[in-house]
Amino acid sequence: MNICTLEGAFNGETPEFESLEDAKTFVIKQCDQWAAYLRSKILSPISPYEASSWSLKLAEAKAYPECPSLQIEATTRGITLEVLKDKVLEKASQLSYLEAVIAGKNGWHNDKIKSLTTLEEVIGYDWRFEVQ
Repeated sequence: MNICTLEGAFNGETPEFESLEDAKTFVIKQCDQWAAYLRSKILSPISPYEASSWSLKLAEAKAYPECPSLQIEATTRGITLEVLKDKVLEKASQLSYLEAVIAGKNGWHNDKIKSLTTLEEVIGYDWRFEVQ
């Protein structure tokens, strides 16, 4: 994903916007792209096929012990259904936490950007954040 920072976007030149709102829109878009990049970075090692099955796995894990697909996977893996259910719930918890942190930090920065009152504040705002 191509992440465009303000510095890179303007090649060291002073940016020109028609309005303060245009500048805010631009910087918010950069922040949103950064959040999308972080989500992608977290999910990149996971195949889209595996990711597409997560909602079904989570629904079945919550419906334990009625888990036909999880039962097939557990039997094939040679582990108990309870162990697989616990793995699914733990993974879901981890991913939910990471998404909540990314969404929260992105939303916080977007709110902060919207509250800025000068073009200089908007252009100088550092919206980058990390997730741990």
